[in-house]
Amino acid sequence: MNSLADKYLSKHGRYGDTEMYHTSEGETWHVNPSEKNMMESLGPIGERIVGEIGSGTINPVTGLKEQWLPWVIAALTVVSSAASGNKAAMGAAGSAEMAQAGLDSLGKSNRQAKKTYESSMDMIKETHDKSQSQISKKTSFSAGDLQEQSSKVAGKTRMPTGGSDASFQKAYDRLAFEYEATSDSLSANTAREAGKVTGEYEGKVAENRAKANVLQVQKKMYDEQADSWYLGKYLGGVFGLNDSVWGKNKNENFKKFLNL
Repeated sequence: MNSLADKYLSKHGRYGDTEMYHTSEGETWHVNPSEKNMMESLGPIGERIVGEIGSGTINPVTGLKEQWLPWVIAALTVVSSAASGNKAAMGAAGSAEMAQAGLDSLGKSNRQAKKTYESSMDMIKETHDKSQSQISKKTSFSAGDLQEQSSKVAGKTRMPTGGSDASFQKAYDRLAFEYEATSDSLSANTAREAGKVTGEYEGKVAENRAKANVLQVQKKMYDEQADSWYLGKYLGGVFGLNDSVWGKNKNENFKKFLNL
């Protein structure tokens, strides 16, 4: 058979059978380069060896016997599984990292929310205390003025002390009532402000907690996926299938190594 025919037939070889070989018994086989070299070197002995270890199947296109090595199929299956499994594991690991980043961000959000809450509560308390102090001072001044005015009136009119005290007490009671009402109003406003700030803080924390629960479930799932076993998982450790040895296209390069 001429080389042109062999070249045509070799294109249809499978699983690494890229060569054609004409046996001493007149058969034409699809073989891989190593098998061809062996048979060319050993003759009929090499042919018997290849006949024993080769697949001996019939090529579906050419109808000729093929001698691809069965372990190549197993290797391809493992390599393919390793590639797809590794890709899935890396994807899951990446998703787990994103989920963790989300959890870290929520933790930072909670710390910031707490800081804002405490600052707002301190401001509310400071405003309340300042207003309360102003009310107290105003009431104290007013009470002093009442006492002074009462004494002056009593002196000018020579009003009996009892009458002056009764008038003063009435005015003082009214002042005390106004003080109490103003204080109550201030306390009510302070309570409303504090309640609003507390509600916003607790709502933010609850929202972040709900998000964190979802992310924790997702992270656990992704971690399990990243650590799960798949066929060929440890192939890289056995054959050194890493980027530094095989390059980024390690799966394709390994196939080339197998003459596929």
